[in-house]
Amino acid sequence: MSHHLSGPDLRSPMDDARLDLTDLFAFTVPGDRTVLIMNVNPVAPTGGQAFHPEAVYRLDVDTDGDHRADVAFGFVF
Repeated sequence: MSHHLSGPDLRSPMDDARLDLTDLFAFTVPGDRTVLIMNVNPVAPTGGQAFHPEAVYRLDVDTDGDHRADVAFGFVF
């Protein structure tokens, strides 16, 4: 998944780049595990703070293919 606001008329959520989830990478690793990497705010650090102080960044993961989150990871900074 990737979103870099490269299309016409695309903006960050609420016009705040600190709320913009730009990339999500998922990798399998030995031991039947998965690594998730999230990238937020494409203009940080040159554009100011990297994370919004009141935001909750959340990744929902569907593990059984039913299009519903079975696991959720929430992050605050």
